[in-house]
Amino acid sequence: MSSGTAAGPGTSAAPIGMAMWGVGRFGRFCLEQYLAMPQVRVLALSDADTDAAHAAADRSGVPVVPVEAMLADPAVQLVYLGAPPATHLPLARRALRAGKHVLVEKPLATTADGAHALVELARAEDRVLGVHHVLRYDPLCLAVRQILAEGLLGAPLHASFENLANDEVLPVGHWFWDKGTSGGIFVEHGVHFFDLFAMWFGPGEVVAAEEVRRPGRPAVVDQVACTARFGPGVLAQMYHGFHQPERMDRQELRIVCERGSIRLEEWVPTDLTIDCLAEDGTVRALEALLPNARVEPVETYRGEQRRTTGRHRVLEVDGRYRVHADVGVGKWTLYADVIRDLLADLVGAILDPDHRPTVTAEDGLAAVRMAVRAESLALAQGWMGPVPDARGGAPDRLV
Repeated sequence: MSSGTAAGPGTSAAPIGMAMWGVGRFGRFCLEQYLAMPQVRVLALSDADTDAAHAAADRSGVPVVPVEAMLADPAVQLVYLGAPPATHLPLARRALRAGKHVLVEKPLATTADGAHALVELARAEDRVLGVHHVLRYDPLCLAVRQILAEGLLGAPLHASFENLANDEVLPVGHWFWDKGTSGGIFVEHGVHFFDLFAMWFGPGEVVAAEEVRRPGRPAVVDQVACTARFGPGVLAQMYHGFHQPERMDRQELRIVCERGSIRLEEWVPTDLTIDCLAEDGTVRALEALLPNARVEPVETYRGEQRRTTGRHRVLEVDGRYRVHADVGVGKWTLYADVIRDLLADLVGAILDPDHRPTVTAEDGLAAVRMAVRAESLALAQGWMGPVPDARGGAPDRLV
């Protein structure tokens, strides 16, 4: 299903000529989605791994083109950058200076200064710079944003995200484990959730963070966690661990509000459950906002039972309810949908300067700033993980 995010005016115009710079495992998945879109026409592919580039070309029919020729081609108006994170700054800079609009796979850059430089360069060149923060297009994430904006569960107070990710596709030697290439887990992956929480709650600040290195492989950081504050009063915890078999990859996100809680499953959420105290009108409003909503009454209150208190305020509610919702498709189908929605939204901004996309380069910059801050605080903790000493004794804290 589509998230329903508007792509902006002018989407019936001639397709935008597009080139893709980076067609590895994820880039090829994006290529499949872009080939199905009427808003763009993929004209060229390039990758530092020539075998990957030619394999993608053989499957898609899109030619492999040298980067210089790609950037010199006036038919190429938009460049997608799907190469590893450390390349985002130099590649995006080249594309922007060549007069191209640019969509950067997250993160926008691996440093705050680099991300800021790209935002300023795009502004100076009058080009659209997008970042691949797809969670802003997930239908359930958008519904949660509206629920919070309307105060249907009262004010948000606390949020948490637990990412139990697989490392089956990340063998030893993969660039993901090299902080010089990836920026670290907070930068490479955590930016998604810094950005999502900022969309829900307002600007954020990381106040504490730590990391753990894999036993026997001290160069591999496979667990990170941080505490952050968002908006006027939301305290959040985030944990990312890349250590599970692929079949056990799973994620859970929770938001605690004054009158209930919201739980979402999968990293691009496919299922949602709300447990809340509410009046009948609030329940109807929740049903109207959520896709495939089902309401399960848990308790019904009458008379004096309707009165309760929370945060030193009197509340009147009709019952306790569980509200279930889902997007109606599997996670990979949903992932494909939000990828297309994001690009359609970006094309809308290219065709109409007055169209503000759902995610902007400034959003990408804010997420990188939080991620870099988290990486810095985690490194300052000096915790190297449970590495035995030379005698095989108990693990030590290494400072």
